[in-house]
Amino acid sequence: MIRPIKEDGIDAAADLAWNTQETPETAAFPRFRSRNALKEKFQDMLKKPEGRLLGCYDGAELRGVLCLYVDSDSRYCEAVCGICAEGGDPAVYDEMSRYVASAFAGYEAILAYPGENRAAAEAAAAAGAEPYESSVSMRLAKADFRQGQSGGVNKLGRERFSEYAAFHDAAYPDYYWNAARIRDARDKWDVNVFMDGGKICGSVFTSTWDKAEAEIFGVAVDAKHRGRGLEARLITRACSEAFRAGKKSVLFFIDDGDPALRQAAEKCGFRPVSTYRSFRFRPDRDGAAE
Repeated sequence: MIRPIKEDGIDAAADLAWNTQETPETAAFPRFRSRNALKEKFQDMLKKPEGRLLGCYDGAELRGVLCLYVDSDSRYCEAVCGICAEGGDPAVYDEMSRYVASAFAGYEAILAYPGENRAAAEAAAAAGAEPYESSVSMRLAKADFRQGQSGGVNKLGRERFSEYAAFHDAAYPDYYWNAARIRDARDKWDVNVFMDGGKICGSVFTSTWDKAEAEIFGVAVDAKHRGRGLEARLITRACSEAFRAGKKSVLFFIDDGDPALRQAAEKCGFRPVSTYRSFRFRPDRDGAAE
């Protein structure tokens, strides 16, 4: 049975979810640095109208946890910590994946796991989700940062946001974090751009939500400038800003099909830490939302 987890159940939920993070075969994304960080995320989501903290129960026994961010206006939801199943139990993945498919029919819904978590992937596919993204997660600690050139890359000014919006949305045409959503949450993003001939030719946008770790969400370079070192300059600028702001590390998910971007990240000191696979329930499914 799937039912909401209340405040007095957060400790048990955090224990279960944290235990699943021990091996990639049972883990989900995003990965958390500690049990306390995970518990704080659960507490924070319970306070938000967009938050859902759900448990999969066998009688009174908690067997799985699902924490969701739900944007009802845009009909989008995303697992804040994937589906966490006690011992990697395939039955839990199956029940909770089918719950997402049913309760959020008509939504774009995203679940994500390490590539090694085959049971979760199979459950998502069986419930009707499609493979969405395949990448490697890379992390850079401040001590490992190799400071390179970043000349010509500068923070985006407010007066150029409309120009940036056109560049961003062309580079990421099917992405939740489109320019409009970045603009509406502008204080949570660092955006840096490279200009050539008065036009934006490259950009990097980085989240600043987490107190200890920044995350590079995307690096885009126009066709003319690809393969000429601009990717590394954009990454360098983003990391420099993050570390100056007091972040201890930077996370970056790089598509499997972009070896040049991975090479640029490695040049700056990034190292792979995990594989990443996400699955999407398409928003054009039949049925009503919760």
